Amino acid sequence: MFNNAVTTNTFNFPEHQRGRLIGVITSFYFAGTSILTAIYNQWFLDTSHVGGIFLITAIIYLVVNCMAIFFLKKLDDDIDNLQKEPDNTESTDLLEKSDETYVIRYFGEIKGWELFKNVDFHLIIWPYFLLTSVQVIVMYDTPTYLKSFDLLNLTLITVIGPILGVIGKICLVPMSDYTLNRFPRVVYLLILNILHLLAVILFLAVPSNPVVMIFFLSESYFSLGVNLGMNGVMVVDSFGKEYFARNWGG
Repeated sequence: MFNNAVTTNTFNFPEHQRGRLIGVITSFYFAGTSILTAIYNQWFLDTSHVGGIFLITAIIYLVVNCMAIFFLKKLDDDIDNLQKEPDNTESTDLLEKSDETYVIRYFGEIKGWELFKNVDFHLIIWPYFLLTSVQVIVMYDTPTYLKSFDLLNLTLITVIGPILGVIGKICLVPMSDYTLNRFPRVVYLLILNILHLLAVILFLAVPSNPVVMIFFLSESYFSLGVNLGMNGVMVVDSFGKEYFARNWGG
């Protein structure tokens, strides 16, 4: 459902709003996690009715999917102001398109083997794969970390963490639309991932320190939120929206 919503709406909004669009939609991924975690901690954590949270989740899935079936659709008109076509006369498949607000690197509507032969695709996908794998593990294992180092008084971070992910998505991902005329979107990821490396090193050095634990978990949630949103924007920027669901969702 998540990928369907993002993919469909990339056709329904103009390119200069792409960061804002994907940032806002993907922010609900973390917002839902935060809300369900808060519900679980408030009403189900100290009871034997744990199945109730699964019932609530199932009802939400049913309602949201029914809404998508009836209301989620691709508009008939393509409202993009920029029509990008790959330049086959050049010695490389790199094409730059620009206007007064931004510059993008565009390789054409490609998929499959052509996509995997593209160096830029690998430069996007492998750091994303490795970093988000670590950050997702951190997100799901947060209670284990807190219990292992006797820091259960910091349990509130399981609610606050996803909120930080939402903040990262709705702030930095949309902001990348406005700064493309100064520097590419990947600069945001570079800064955040260097910060994440620092957080991991500190955590490995002094894992039982509560300040370090808060910094490590907070930065992991925040960076994961930005990574999930920014990567999708970069993929559709470089490789088009026609095969976006396959190129990003796969």
